Amino acid sequence: MNCATGEMGAYPQTGHHLVYNTLSRAFLEVDNQCLSMLYSLPKQEATAIPILQSLHNQGIVVEDEKDESESFSRIFERQRRERSELHATILTTYDCPMSCIYCYQKHIDSDGYMSVETMGKVASWLEERMQAEGIDRCSVTFYGGEPLMNFTPIEYIGRGMRKYCGDGIRLGFAMVTSGILLTRKTANKLGRVGIRHLQITLDGDKDAHDRRRVKKDGSGTYDLILDNLSHLVGDFTITILCNVDRTNSESAYRLVDTMHSLGYAGKMKIIFGPVAAPMELGQKLHAACPQTVDSDLLSLTIYAASMGFATDLRPELKICGMLLPHHLVIDPYGNTYTCPTFLGVDEYQTGSIEGGTGFRGLADFTLDDECLRCLYVPFCTGGCRYNAHVEQGNIRATDCQKETFSYWLPQSLKAHHTLRSKNVQGSDLNQGHHISEGTPPRDGQGDIRSDRDNGAVSQEMQKGY
Repeated sequence: MNCATGEMGAYPQTGHHLVYNTLSRAFLEVDNQCLSMLYSLPKQEATAIPILQSLHNQGIVVEDEKDESESFSRIFERQRRERSELHATILTTYDCPMSCIYCYQKHIDSDGYMSVETMGKVASWLEERMQAEGIDRCSVTFYGGEPLMNFTPIEYIGRGMRKYCGDGIRLGFAMVTSGILLTRKTANKLGRVGIRHLQITLDGDKDAHDRRRVKKDGSGTYDLILDNLSHLVGDFTITILCNVDRTNSESAYRLVDTMHSLGYAGKMKIIFGPVAAPMELGQKLHAACPQTVDSDLLSLTIYAASMGFATDLRPELKICGMLLPHHLVIDPYGNTYTCPTFLGVDEYQTGSIEGGTGFRGLADFTLDDECLRCLYVPFCTGGCRYNAHVEQGNIRATDCQKETFSYWLPQSLKAHHTLRSKNVQGSDLNQGHHISEGTPPRDGQGDIRSDRDNGAVSQEMQKGY
C-alpha cells in the first residue's frame, strides 16, 4: 500500500499536519503518529493497522501508485469520450461598446452581428446534433463582443432550446457580459429567456476599473455596473471576474471590500484571473486559463473567501474543453471552434454549421508518462492548449503547471482549512463539499480529521475552458 498524497508541513498547529490526495480529493488533518505511518508505507500493512485501513477507505492511501495513475487515465479518457453533454458558447456579435486595454479580440477585424437566418440555422444545427448524439444535458453560454448588443439571437435560440429540450433534457443558460447594458428591463427579458447565471467583469475599485475598462468614448463604466448589480443580485447567480496584473492588484482588495459593504457576501462569487498586454497573433496575448496563477491571485482569492464570497479557493478537477467532443464555440457567422480564445484564428476553426470540416488535431491527444506521474495532473491535465500554442508554437505541447500548483495548492488548502474551522461561508461555496468528522481512533492509533469532497471522482470531474 502506498501514499499518493501531498503533505503540507506542521499545520494548523505543532504536531498536526494536513494531507491531501489530488485524485480522490480526500483532505485530512493528521497527527505526528499518523503521518509517520504514512511515511513508512509501503512497509506497513493496512490490514494490520486499522488507522491505515481508514486512510485507505477515505482515499488517502492506495494499493499501488500505478493503479492510481491508471485510474486517472481511465477517468480522463472516459470524460473525453462522454457524449451525453453538450456545452455551446454562442457569440451573438463581435461588436462591443467597450475599449478594454487588454481585449484579446482586437485581431478580429469585424463587428459582425448574427443574422436572423444564421440564428435559425444555429438553433436547428444544435437540435439536430443533440438528437443524433442522444444528448441529455446541455448548457448554453451567450458571449461576445458584448452579447446584449444583439439580443434577438438570445431570445430566439433560448426559447427554441427550451422548447426542444422540454422536460427530457437538462438545460442551463449563462452569459458573459460587461454588465453595462444590464438594465432592469434587460434583466427581466433575460429572466424570461431562462438565463440565470451572469459573469460580469470589475477590475478593482472605481479608479482602477475606469482606467482599464472604458467605453469607446473613453468614459468609465464602474458606477454603471454597480448600479446594475443592485437589481441583479438575488435574481441571478452572479460571478464577478477581476482581471489582475501589477497595476491593479491592490485595488482588487478594495473591490472585495466594496462588494462586502454592499451586502453581497454570500450572494455572489468573485474570481481573479491573470492578464497581460495583448500582442500580435501567434504570441502570448494573455494567460487564457485560470490555472495560470501567482501569489497575488492566491492572496486575493483567500481574502475574498475570508469575507464570505464564493471563490475558486480549491482547484477543481478539469479537462480542457478543446479535448472534449461536445464543447463548441459558434461565432456570429456560424463558424465553429472549440475554445473562445481561438476565435478568428482560421487554423483552429473546426468547421461551420453549414457543413465542412476544419481543425481536428486533438482527437488523439494523450498525456505523456511524466504528466501521468505528476500529483497535479487531475487539475492541470496537460495544461492550456492556447498557452501551448502561443508560448511553444505547438498546440499539443505540455503546458506544465506543476510550479504553479505546487505553490497554490498547499496554501489554498491551509486557508480553506482555517476558514472552514471558523465556519466562514465563502471558503467552500465553489466546491459543494462538507466536513465530516471521522470516527475517533483508539488510543495509540493516531488521529485523523476528515475534510473531504462529496461524490466519486468520476462524477466530480469538471470540464470547462
